[in-house]
Order: sequence, then C-alpha cells, then structure tokens
Amino acid sequence: MKPITLLKQKELTKGWRTCQANTDYSISPYLYEDCVIAYRNGIYGFVFIIKTTRSFMAFYGVNNNFYLGGIGYSFRRIYRLKKAIELLNLDCGNGKRPTILNQELYDKMQTKIMFDELKKED
Repeated sequence: MKPITLLKQKELTKGWRTCQANTDYSISPYLYEDCVIAYRNGIYGFVFIIKTTRSFMAFYGVNNNFYLGGIGYSFRRIYRLKKAIELLNLDCGNGKRPTILNQELYDKMQTKIMFDELKKED
C-alpha cells in the first residue's frame, strides 16, 4: 500500500502539506511507493509505519473533525517507533486490530526496536 492511499482515504490529500516541514520532508520521497508495512484506521484518525531505504518511519493523522488547539496540524511523523507500535496496538474499544501488510518487515522492525532499547540500557 502507498501512503498517499491512506491520505486519500482520510481526505488529507490537500491538508497533508500543512504538516510540519520535517514531516513533509520525511514522507515526500515515499508517498507513491508501495512501502506501508502496517496501519490502523480509527474514528479519531490513523497511524501507519513505512519501510524506508535505511530504516522505518511512522506517521499519524488526526481526523479533520477534531480540534486540538494551537496550530492544529492534522498529519505528523512519530519519531519513536516504540510509540508507533503502542498506537497501532492501542485498544480503542472497537475490537479492531492493526492491519499488517508485511509480517516479515514488521517483525524485523520490532526486533530493531528491542535491540535499540537494549543499547540504551548499557
């Protein structure tokens, strides 16, 4: 799946460019590539993880119907993959599970997160 597909589903094709500059810079090269390995749609928004040329990146989008105050960006990058996994597996009470499109890459990402956490403990 391509990231632009998720953005179109949530009607963010025009609004995604209003995100922070670093988020725009991060997602732009991968918008039309088939790189989404896992995602989750919900009433409040969505979260997805992509495989890049070097590593993994995660993004979330908030439904345009919710006002968060401040500048109110609707699409941002998640810099800590561990937090992205938590968001993917968050129980929202609707019983839906995340959609994993590439189990092998998803498992590699979880292993990478685990080893990164071990490095931090040293």
